[in-house]
Amino acid sequence: MSILGGAKKTAVFTAVKMPLSILGGRTFTENNKYIVSSIKALNAPTCPECLRGGMHCSTPEFDIQQEDGTSLKTLYPWHCSNRACGYELFAPKDAKSAQEVITRQMYVKGQERLADVDEDQLAKFKSQHKLKSRFFWCLGIVLLSLFIYRVASGARIDMCIGVLVIGLLSSLQALKSSYRAWQLETGTLFVEGAFKRFVINENWIR
Repeated sequence: MSILGGAKKTAVFTAVKMPLSILGGRTFTENNKYIVSSIKALNAPTCPECLRGGMHCSTPEFDIQQEDGTSLKTLYPWHCSNRACGYELFAPKDAKSAQEVITRQMYVKGQERLADVDEDQLAKFKSQHKLKSRFFWCLGIVLLSLFIYRVASGARIDMCIGVLVIGLLSSLQALKSSYRAWQLETGTLFVEGAFKRFVINENWIR
């Protein structure tokens, strides 16, 4: 039986694995695994400690007990993918519930970081974001005006589209810098729905 098993493995290797290896099948499989892993990392919640790595759930589970000894809920360890960070917390296994826990931790961490910044440094950060916002707003307006002028004068469409894209990107960068300045002014860090509130109620040009 062992002889037949060995012959079967040899046949599979000769007929399948070796040709795939020669044709790059193994490299394709490894690259596919890397792409899938990268996509999962993009969808992972951001680490509240380093803000760089993604939080991933581990298999071991821990039951949180009530005072009477009955099980309240089962939590799973979520750890940061950034090896230099090593942050870990316990949250439900499903990503939506875990995101709520991680968002609360991000808010706490954000408030702690904000409290550690002195007033002069905070004013400097606000000023930098405001200056950056005004610069990109001006650049965006100039480029969008140039786009309209080129379209009206019958310029080539590819040149017009290039100017339009850069103008839109500049406007988005200006909006982002305005939002950052607003966050520092109001202390609104890692609050769900903050950007929507900023867009609806705040002055975009700061």
